[in-house]
Amino acid sequence: MSLEEALFKLAKKTIDSNNDWYSWKKIDETKLPFGIKLPEGNQYSKNVSLKLELNEKWLVATPAEKQILTTYYISSWGGIHTNSPEKLNLYANTNPDKIIELGKKGIASWSKALCVYEPE
Repeated sequence: MSLEEALFKLAKKTIDSNNDWYSWKKIDETKLPFGIKLPEGNQYSKNVSLKLELNEKWLVATPAEKQILTTYYISSWGGIHTNSPEKLNLYANTNPDKIIELGKKGIASWSKALCVYEPE
């Protein structure tokens, strides 16, 4: 069995809607952009739903709206407040392959942007 297969098997067995083994960050639902509403439930369920909702909005968004969604996830949810508007625009509106080419520089931010692009 490969490492990837083993991790998938472990995750399938241990990750469920309870997930009380990890202390998930509480989402400030008053700051959600574009009227996103999260379901009732624990923070794990809300975080999964948030990623899916952000992606759904991002798929039909204008470049300016993509920047708002990406900025929310990086700054409000992720707590990273050091990015310039230009850098946030780059993360929001650039091909993911080009973003990944940035390497380690900015990975804490751009990895969040990629979650908005593709939460799976």
